[in-house]
Amino acid sequence: MAGVDAPEAPHFGKPGQPGAEEARLWLENKVLGKRVWCQLVYRDQYKRTVAVPHLPYPLIPCWISRGRNLSLLMLSAGWAEVYTQANAEYGDAGKAAHDRAEEQAK
Repeated sequence: MAGVDAPEAPHFGKPGQPGAEEARLWLENKVLGKRVWCQLVYRDQYKRTVAVPHLPYPLIPCWISRGRNLSLLMLSAGWAEVYTQANAEYGDAGKAAHDRAEEQAK
């Protein structure tokens, strides 16, 4: 997800970060069984697709409105922090919107 740094689950023999399971469950609750529209941003150095996911509004086609920015929702819910490393991308919302969403959670 572009613009956010969420706690990581255990992988490659490393322990998970605090809050990783809770953040995963929050995200799963938001998207499982729902359509998600993604604004593709770029591929990172590991060839992963980085995108801004949007949850479309019910009954409104995505070409009229992209819906709710899931990155901003995750930040404002307190399950992630703004990603500030080199080459950070934030999609159309921009970094200022991400900073405001993170501030809401505090």
